[in-house]
Amino acid sequence: MTELSDKHPDVATKFQAGHFTAIKTARRFSAMALDQTHEQNNACIKGPEVARVIAEFESSQKAEQTKANFNHHEQTNTTQDKFLQDVKALTLVMEEMGNPFEEESADLIVLHTKEILCPDAVKSVQNVVKLGREQFHSYADLLTPLEQLADKITDAPHVTSIILDGPAVVEMLKPGGSRAFQEYSTAVFIPYIESQLEYRSRLDAVWDCELKSGSLKAAVRCNHGKGIRRRVTASGPLPSNWQNFIRNNDNKEELFSFLSEQVMQLVVKESKQLVVTDKKQVLTVPPRKDTANLAPCNHEEADTRMMVHAADALQCGHRRILIRTVDTDVVILAVALANERSEVLDEIWLTFGTRKIRRCIAAHQIANALGPEKSRALPVFHAITGCDTVSAFAGHSKKAAWATWNAFPEVTTAFLSLASTLSELPDGVLSTLERFIVLLYDRTSTCCDVNVLRKNLFSRKSSSLEHLPPTRAALEQHIKRTAYQAGHIWGQAAIAFVSLPSPCDWGWMKSGDELKPIWTTLSEVSKSCHELISFGCRKHCGGKCRCKTAALKCTGLCACESGC
Repeated sequence: MTELSDKHPDVATKFQAGHFTAIKTARRFSAMALDQTHEQNNACIKGPEVARVIAEFESSQKAEQTKANFNHHEQTNTTQDKFLQDVKALTLVMEEMGNPFEEESADLIVLHTKEILCPDAVKSVQNVVKLGREQFHSYADLLTPLEQLADKITDAPHVTSIILDGPAVVEMLKPGGSRAFQEYSTAVFIPYIESQLEYRSRLDAVWDCELKSGSLKAAVRCNHGKGIRRRVTASGPLPSNWQNFIRNNDNKEELFSFLSEQVMQLVVKESKQLVVTDKKQVLTVPPRKDTANLAPCNHEEADTRMMVHAADALQCGHRRILIRTVDTDVVILAVALANERSEVLDEIWLTFGTRKIRRCIAAHQIANALGPEKSRALPVFHAITGCDTVSAFAGHSKKAAWATWNAFPEVTTAFLSLASTLSELPDGVLSTLERFIVLLYDRTSTCCDVNVLRKNLFSRKSSSLEHLPPTRAALEQHIKRTAYQAGHIWGQAAIAFVSLPSPCDWGWMKSGDELKPIWTTLSEVSKSCHELISFGCRKHCGGKCRCKTAALKCTGLCACESGC
């Protein structure tokens, strides 16, 4: 905190202005941290969903209190007496049992009851981070059902060309004992490049070329954090925190250019070829006369740019290719490329992990198992169920969506319609995709309207708002973003210089230099509805019915489904 004003002046300014707290009432002393505000709202969130929505609606209609109260909300005799009792009880426990922070046993003890928790509870607490990561990957990972379609191998396959995901390699190759950027290049990065080229005749190192403004992935990068800016020079000292350093886009841009220059100084055999990207251009050793298939390239992400290099390698006669990556997107694109270029390609592999834990995925085998149509539709499926630029459906994993696709194969035609560069959404696609989303949320439903399903799940099954399907208006914007990402961007992944329409025509809007999703075209409830009431009458509304008391008709949200 003492260095906050020097290292993060913007954060320090906001902190001093009190923007790390929230005030829910007119009591000025009741400001609390934002995470505590979130916890206070849990009581409402965990209650009945209809009651919560009505309470929020009524609260939004009330006028705010104007008279400020400078007393703390706990500044009452009752609260202070209870607090004093709690302090005395905690002090007594510590006097009896000793300092709990000096406890050396492996037991997990509840202080106020002195109960010793079972070993399973201890294990879950000790491995909470590991369990959380495993659950996240099993939820969001599309690779599991795809890997089941191909042979599992751990040894690196024999190929003639290898393509490296540059940012992933840099993140993997930690500086170790290196002190300067030149030393990192000489002792860590260059030896790795040489080892990868030793048994192949061609190596491509592909970097990102991030846009300064108007990037669809700006929000994702913001979530990853922003590291401290540091100038990259040969003699410049390496940062102590490597992960924090490569979070900064300017740092990465300078580092990638520096490493590209270092690679160009390598001396390779005449039978070998080095290709390294440098922003929109490419550098080659030995020099190539014709690089029109590779540059200039306006792809922002290394994910798609690697497909440009894979297509060029195929054109140069390399029929067996290996791609080193860490991203599911690359696997999806490789499967689509294997299907598209099957006549000139024998094998295209993707490798993950390190020597100790290595996974190799045969994209060509997956493409053969899926067939031409499903392989071409795969990027659309990946985009519509959630990727870096398109939101996911809360509470519904990739595995569940994959099972829904297998149960509703008719949606493949709609996916294929979005797999190419479109000028507008085709007729009939929205209704087919709407049925797919209905089945994703309720496999037994017979309706084809997400608005109807949304109402049924909300009123009958008390589903939380977060787990309801989107409205039809919101789904249409979601499908537009899917078509832009899967059709316009991924659909042209093998082309170096692509012409893209404005994202503002495909589900995004401009906000300053940033692009933000258009979530829906519907107006807010509070602006279009002045009173919201519902009740639980099952058959006929009696004297206790809120709707009848207010002289209003029951709605679809009532248990009687507006039948009274």
